Amino acid sequence: MLNRFITLKAEEKKKPKKCRPFLAFECHDLIKANKWCQQIMRKINHKVTEIKNKGLGEHRLCDLNDKINKLIR
Repeated sequence: MLNRFITLKAEEKKKPKKCRPFLAFECHDLIKANKWCQQIMRKINHKVTEIKNKGLGEHRLCDLNDKINKLIR
């Protein structure tokens, strides 16, 4: 019981994880915007390289394409 209490207190002290805003105009800091842009571009590149695999089925291709379109938005 004490271990659970200590673990919960330690988690409360941690800073909340910063996630990227859903809409671009919500970001007012240029440095953070550049960081998130690079993160999105890496994800898009990774998914494009997956699409180039000729062994993928049609269903997987459509899913990857949808995910890329969401990231571009």
